[in-house]
Amino acid sequence: GGGVKGGSAGSKPRPSTPSNGQSGQVTNKLERSEHAVLRSKEGRPVGSAINDVQKARQSDVLVQQDGRWVIKGDNGRIHIVEADGSQVITSFKNPSKNTNMRIQDGRWSRPSESELQKFKEIFSDYVRW
Repeated sequence: GGGVKGGSAGSKPRPSTPSNGQSGQVTNKLERSEHAVLRSKEGRPVGSAINDVQKARQSDVLVQQDGRWVIKGDNGRIHIVEADGSQVITSFKNPSKNTNMRIQDGRWSRPSESELQKFKEIFSDYVRW
């Protein structure tokens, strides 16, 4: 059998359009990375990312060492979002004990006032505080 491995029948690639303002307009929509699309298909809570950003309080926002945002959602959901707000990188369930451990060991940290302001500007379509 000389079949092609890894192809998924029925899925058509979508044409890529610039979402970073190159087309003359800045879009403020949260997109899914390829990784996030895969995780969603595995049953990960990627689809709830926007809803969790909308409901997030300032205390639900953390910053990862690489500058990406960590948004805590209901029922232990965690969403990792690109620093510029363009994509949900991944989503997963995380016990609060593990979240606290990541804060204690420095992988995640509480944002400064200026970082919170930046978050609010990036996610102005969603944030309600």
